[in-house]
Amino acid sequence: MKKTFLLLTLLFFLSCQGALLSVISKKSIQKDIKVLKNKNSNSTIVFLPMIHIGKKDYYTSIEKVIDSLRKEEYSIYYESIAMSKDIDTLIQKKYYKKFRKFIGFHITLDKDNKSLPSYTNKKNYIYQDYSLMGLKRYDKVLDVPINELIDIYEKKYGLIKLTECDIETPLNKQYKCKTEYKNKSFTITNVLRDSYITDSVLNLKTKKNVLIYGKQHWYFIYPELIKNGYELVKGKI
Repeated sequence: MKKTFLLLTLLFFLSCQGALLSVISKKSIQKDIKVLKNKNSNSTIVFLPMIHIGKKDYYTSIEKVIDSLRKEEYSIYYESIAMSKDIDTLIQKKYYKKFRKFIGFHITLDKDNKSLPSYTNKKNYIYQDYSLMGLKRYDKVLDVPINELIDIYEKKYGLIKLTECDIETPLNKQYKCKTEYKNKSFTITNVLRDSYITDSVLNLKTKKNVLIYGKQHWYFIYPELIKNGYELVKGKI
């Protein structure tokens, strides 16, 4: 479980790279917690806006928050774009290479991955670790798998064509191919996901829910929750 979480959290830096250095030293999430209530449906949402690279103490402090909410019978939902199961290895590689055209590197924290940007190697900091945060196997992913993101994008905007450079450059090697998709990365990493996440949250059957997502997702999910009867009762926008 821990390995899987580490593998996938790298993507989520994409939504907060600009603020990465200014928030990386946070010691606690307490001041960032958001609580929303909906009087019509008698529902409560606790939103935990995450930073995706920080010190161990930051993530262990979150475990106390999650444990407390779990005792109050909250359901836990979190982000992950893990590839759908049972997809052939060669097809997976094709999806990963298409996704790489948007973000410029391969989303794995494997030690042999030479494509990672330099900000992922900050000394004494670790990647967001859901195990340290106290998540359990029965907590639920509420997100869009990477292969489905690609499929949705292509259905809406057209086929993503791999060039000879894309095909010949191994996933774990530095990516130097020319690509017209970098300026469209926000669409696939945020817009398509936030739309799905919001719709799913609004249709949850459970009345007490915790959402664990990167900080920037809040700014796109929050307005839709307000439109649908939720009110922010704790925390700042």
